[in-house]
Amino acid sequence: MSLLLLLLLVIGLSTELEALPSEAISLEAWVTLRSKFSHFETLRVEDTLQYVVSSDVGSGIGGKTVQFDAYKRKFHLLLTPSERLFADDFGAYCVGNEDDIEIINIDKASFAVGKLEGDRNSIVTAHISKSGVLSATISTSTETYFVEPSNRYLSYAHAFHMIVYRASDIIKPPMPNHDVKALWKPDLVYNRRMVSARTVNSGDVCSLLLVGDHTFYMAQQSNCYNAATYMIEVLNEANAITYQPASFVIGGESVTGIGLQAGKVFVRRTPSSVLYNSIEPNMSDEGYLDSFNNQDTNDLRLSGMKVHFSDYCLATAFSNRYLSG
Repeated sequence: MSLLLLLLLVIGLSTELEALPSEAISLEAWVTLRSKFSHFETLRVEDTLQYVVSSDVGSGIGGKTVQFDAYKRKFHLLLTPSERLFADDFGAYCVGNEDDIEIINIDKASFAVGKLEGDRNSIVTAHISKSGVLSATISTSTETYFVEPSNRYLSYAHAFHMIVYRASDIIKPPMPNHDVKALWKPDLVYNRRMVSARTVNSGDVCSLLLVGDHTFYMAQQSNCYNAATYMIEVLNEANAITYQPASFVIGGESVTGIGLQAGKVFVRRTPSSVLYNSIEPNMSDEGYLDSFNNQDTNDLRLSGMKVHFSDYCLATAFSNRYLSG
């Protein structure tokens, strides 16, 4: 056997061994995640170092750093709270029917923006749960890294809390699959609706009505808090990366420099909803979106609370339902 052939066999064997799951991850979890990502790494909360580096008592704004190792490099995130992410009258609600509504307690300070230490052109958005689980998008000039809670993908017990992967690691199916975040977070936002009754000027902040349907709720382990925080994470990322400054065409005129913020968040636990009704098993794509669009914008009541679509410049639906268009 030639030396070159032997070398190729060794390299091939090393590659195969690297692809096998480690002791920290079960074969079942590895197979599930490998169906979505060509490469990924796992993190536990104790693998991250999190600490407050500054705090302005007067403003209540403090900085935080998060450090972890992945992809053979050190990540040092320099974070500050997303100050303008929430409207003054922000509220989040878990809704079963008109008389079944619960408040979802959201820690506004747990959502942050920032940069990688040493990379002034990077953009980082993050959410840190009370238990220290990190969800983050880290964009650099060469790659985008994602850190996500592992329970978004694994519904059974496992030995880690987060997964790390790159945008280039995402396995793109022939057709968008039904999983939440099949290709990228905005793919799960199936409808955006500008309410013409709302006057928006350049430099304004666009307040959004975010609505997650029952399929989105079930994909988040049937947990309203998980669903609500995920929607706000998407908005935080969009505000920092995709839509800042945002631009819209209103009345034929382009309006730019608009920031985005969460006005109200509703998570639907059941298929039948006052915000939209998707209980019909064979509802068409058009019917589904119409059920969201064609609401009585003047008097939508939830447990005595009036919700006017016209109070928001944008209403956005989140779903785990596959839409062909």
